[in-house]
Parts: sequence; C-alpha cells; structure tokens
Amino acid sequence: MDLIQTNGSVKMVDLAKQFNVSRETIRRDILSLSNTGKVKKLFGTVISENKFTIPTVNSRIATHRQEKEAIAKKAVSLLPEHCVLYIDAGSTALAFARELKQKSGYTILTNSFPVVNELNESKNKLIFIGGSVDNLTMATTGTQALDFINKIKLNVVILGTSGFLDHHGPTSNSLDDFQIKTKLIEDANIAMVLTDSSKANESALVEYADWNNIRYLITDAQLSKSALNEIQKKTDIIQVTTLKSN
Repeated sequence: MDLIQTNGSVKMVDLAKQFNVSRETIRRDILSLSNTGKVKKLFGTVISENKFTIPTVNSRIATHRQEKEAIAKKAVSLLPEHCVLYIDAGSTALAFARELKQKSGYTILTNSFPVVNELNESKNKLIFIGGSVDNLTMATTGTQALDFINKIKLNVVILGTSGFLDHHGPTSNSLDDFQIKTKLIEDANIAMVLTDSSKANESALVEYADWNNIRYLITDAQLSKSALNEIQKKTDIIQVTTLKSN
C-alpha cells in the first residue's frame, strides 16, 4: 500500500515482480484493498484513492501555464475559419478560450462558466449550455445539457482530459461528463484533446474515447517516448515547445 500511495499508481505486473508473487496473488490482494476504497484498479494498473481527488479549476489554472498557453495557441491555429465549436471545461480549455478571444466570427458553445466569463466580451457568438452545476469543474452537466448537445451540429470540439495511461484513451472523473464528451465526439467533424504531458500516466474514473476517434492530441514536448509511440498509432500528435522545454 505504501508503494501505491508513494507513486500514485503502479502496474499490477510490476507489483508481482516487486514482491516475487504470482499475478493471481496480486489480484486477490488488490481486490481486498479496492473493497476498502483505498485503491481503484484500471487497465491493469492500481491507483491510489488520492489520485481521484479532483482539484478545482482555479487551483489548476497556474499549473504548467506555459505549456497550456502554447498548446492553446497551436489549437486555435488549426481551427477552420468561422466554424462552430465547443469548448470543454478545464484549465487547458480555458487557456484555449483566452487565445480565441483575440479572434472573431466563431460560434462558440460551452458548458464552462470560466470560459463564458473569458469570452463574454469577444467578437464571437457565444452560447452557454445549461444544466446541473458541478461546483468543482464550474461546468454544467446532466440531462438538460445532454439534450441540448443532442440537437446541435459542431465542426470542432475542444476537449480536456483528467489523464491517460499508456495507449488507453483520455479519461474523465465524471460519468455525466463522460456522456457529454462521448456525444460531442460522435457528432463533431474534428475532435481535439488538449493536455500537457503531466497528464500522461494519470487516470480517472472512465475512459471517454479511444484515440482512434480523436483527430489531434495537442501536448507539449515532454510527452514520454513510450506514450508517443503508442498513441501516434491511432491519432495525430502535435507537440509544442516552450522556453522551458527548449
């Protein structure tokens, strides 16, 4: 348990090697721990409950700021002119909104209060999606939001992620958010996931897409070679550089 808490997440196969026991023994022990709520098991990886503590948007805005700004700038440069797009909740999506604020002529839909506040005075058409409010993400979810999304057609969706493990797809901490993201990806022409490389080897409650269904993963130059090799088999990866990574 100490090893899992220290590292945040550990692969079950590595635990078996570390303690020189069979995988079946590890599975039984992890099942016992998961029943206590101390860990969760995802994709053959054991994750400490602390990894599922969700920080607020405000606490994440300043983290990896340079990377998020560079990622946002690149994503804006890829937008078709005057398209209809959706902007997700989250700190990297907020960085994207700040970059897009300098542009005009777009129709923008979002369920994020911070994104609305950022774009409220821009020269774009802004549509807020109502619903139940999640106080942690400062975004709307639920049946009302999903019903509205079912009626619209989007050119581009800009999505964040709580993390991803190896070649597995991007994840979310919320089942409501999972439903919204899944529907958005299904209906949009282009889906982009924006995330800094610190989210690699992280995970959350549910995987909301396979990388095959994502057009671009836009991240920074610090993404590990192993993750890069696996993910680029399924989607296009665009890596941006910052002063820190040069």
